[in-house]
Amino acid sequence: MSERRIVAETRLATLAEEQLVTMSIDGQFFGVPILSVQDIVEPRNITPVPLAPSALAGVMNLRGRVVNVIDLRHCLGNIDFTPRDQQMGVTIEYRGDLYTLLVDEIGDVLAVAQQSIEKVPSTLDETLRRLCVGVVRRDEGLLIILDVERILDQENILATPPTTRRRQIAVEKADADEPSETDQSTEPAKPASNDKTLFDEIGGELSVHGAVHLLSDRLREDPDLAPLFPEDHIEAFKSGFVGFLSGRLGSDGGGAARDLGALLATIGAAGAPADMVMHHIRSAFEVMEMPPELVNSLMAEID
Repeated sequence: MSERRIVAETRLATLAEEQLVTMSIDGQFFGVPILSVQDIVEPRNITPVPLAPSALAGVMNLRGRVVNVIDLRHCLGNIDFTPRDQQMGVTIEYRGDLYTLLVDEIGDVLAVAQQSIEKVPSTLDETLRRLCVGVVRRDEGLLIILDVERILDQENILATPPTTRRRQIAVEKADADEPSETDQSTEPAKPASNDKTLFDEIGGELSVHGAVHLLSDRLREDPDLAPLFPEDHIEAFKSGFVGFLSGRLGSDGGGAARDLGALLATIGAAGAPADMVMHHIRSAFEVMEMPPELVNSLMAEID
């Protein structure tokens, strides 16, 4: 189902109607406003971010743009790590970035009368109540209208438990000899335009958080560095490194420290050899299965 099909199937709505793209997860029906939806895709070659929040399934290349892939099942509180085949994706643009929400199936475009949208019932699961704006009662079952902004809120995503995911590669159908519209590369895409930064290319804030999580583990496991990064100071360390890496890789919201030595002094680890810390930063990116040329570009920017 493509964006063109959505448009073709959508009739002009009256002011009293809400048009929703419907989908299902574990038999439950959901809907999102059609104006929020950029595309419907079959996700392929999702590159995971080890130890990232479980809601972040990874990143993928969608026609030259890097997309954060969000597992809607995990956002809704079902922390089941069983791999699922043949999932579909609803791609949404939010604050300038693309996100694809993983779901089990895509339904139809549904025109819903505004008067039929009810308030969220108190009997609904607490997590669902927090992430939806209303419900519609249908013969097929309750349709839950999701609040896209709440689902994609960074705090909500980061609050889901971390997990390690395996790289997800879609199985090609026997008759699919021609390349699909979705890029088949297993490597993150190069920036689609000059305004794309390395921060964007690796998946933004969520990927940086995943890298810092891995980095903190490696520094504490290194007998020469562990005394400089005690457990009771680890949150300040993580916060400092997230800001440092974000800033060096091109995020406007990065931290003030532009020099690794200055950062280490700021977080109370001035005695840590910068070359050893850089070694562990590289290791973190490599464990995240980033291609060597991308890792080299990241390290050149950080150094």
